[in-house]
Amino acid sequence: MTAAVVVAAGLTVAAGPVGAAGAAEGAGGADREVREALEAITTKGGVPGAQAVFGTKSGPLRVLNSGVGDLETRQPFPKPSTVRIGSQTKVFVATVVLQLVGEGKIELDRDIDHYLPGLIRQNGNDGRKITVRQLLQHRSGLPDEEDDLSAMGIEKVRYKHFTPQDLLDLALDERPLFEPGTDWSYSNTNYIVAGMLIEKITGRWWGDEVKDRIIKPLGLKDTAVPTGYGIPGAHPRGYVNLEDGRRIDITEYDTSMADAAGNMTSSGPDLVKFYDTLVNGNKLLKPAQSAAMKATSKTGAGFEYGLGIMKTKKSCGDFWGHDGQVFGWTTSAGVTTGGARAAVLLNDTITTQEQGDRLDVATDKALCS
Repeated sequence: MTAAVVVAAGLTVAAGPVGAAGAAEGAGGADREVREALEAITTKGGVPGAQAVFGTKSGPLRVLNSGVGDLETRQPFPKPSTVRIGSQTKVFVATVVLQLVGEGKIELDRDIDHYLPGLIRQNGNDGRKITVRQLLQHRSGLPDEEDDLSAMGIEKVRYKHFTPQDLLDLALDERPLFEPGTDWSYSNTNYIVAGMLIEKITGRWWGDEVKDRIIKPLGLKDTAVPTGYGIPGAHPRGYVNLEDGRRIDITEYDTSMADAAGNMTSSGPDLVKFYDTLVNGNKLLKPAQSAAMKATSKTGAGFEYGLGIMKTKKSCGDFWGHDGQVFGWTTSAGVTTGGARAAVLLNDTITTQEQGDRLDVATDKALCS
């Protein structure tokens, strides 16, 4: 990995008016803490740029930038920015599956082979033993197709189109990681199958179901399920560091390689609105399905995992949301039940524990300051 040569482009605040002097002082203190945390990611941590979007339900969202959104032009992130959100896509997909459960079209504890007969029957992987609930909670034991994609090299596959079956075939070349339900392991393959399940039940592409069931009803104007190479809306450039030391611009590529596990794009304001509605509202899921989503499992990875959603301990309480990483981008977004909201967006695929720790700190500061 080659450290980025980045000169901080300064940090600015784009927020609604602050009412009282005390509120302004408090906001200034929060801005300072978030600014320092973002600088630790960019000027100290080698990431080209970062954006934090944060606030509470009772006030306007604030937006802070650090570093640059484009290494060539030195322009900052647009405010707000649309980015690739990677695995945060899983929360949208899980929400659609749970809506179908609420409509009586899917049973969480029914085996996936019941809905997709014969789909998973290779190398000891058996859909007759894997329930829908286990898919959504990463307790299926299915191997992860992402390992195969990474081994191919992003430059070789960036414009290659993959079908969901292509991705599933890559994964099922391997033996299962464990017997379904006996352990936990994060696997993108689970959500490739979840997308195929949505299509089988509804007769429509999972992305169209996400659009009609979530994006349009919530008015998420910066959120999309793109099918081309580009990113809709105002966005920074995305970068990835290759094993040979080169850093390349990877903004455009065919996101079919991520499919229902990580295809989507969104912005900080849209993400926190989605999570706030999902966690604290009642517009997306019925009470029984909302409770099922929040019934978490221990992971041994510093967080608990429900049905498509993560619960992480932050300094101001439980943080419900998700992280996301895909070539060129790393994100973290979510809310507390007390109304705090935060999203942190990076235009780089982070690769070290130190960078991950700094992202966690920045998310905590944005959420809890």
